[in-house]
Amino acid sequence: MTEKEFIEASLKFAPPNSKVVKVEKDGYTFYQIGELNIDKAARLFLELIKK
Repeated sequence: MTEKEFIEASLKFAPPNSKVVKVEKDGYTFYQIGELNIDKAARLFLELIKK
């Protein structure tokens, strides 16, 4: 599956007018659809810091 196909498939389950944000950090690529959930983002950042 290409990046474009992944994004299109993911947007099928997202609310209307959702945008995809692509974040690349330390060799990892993350995609965020919709608004950032600060609790989930903090947990993700904590996991990245621990590595």
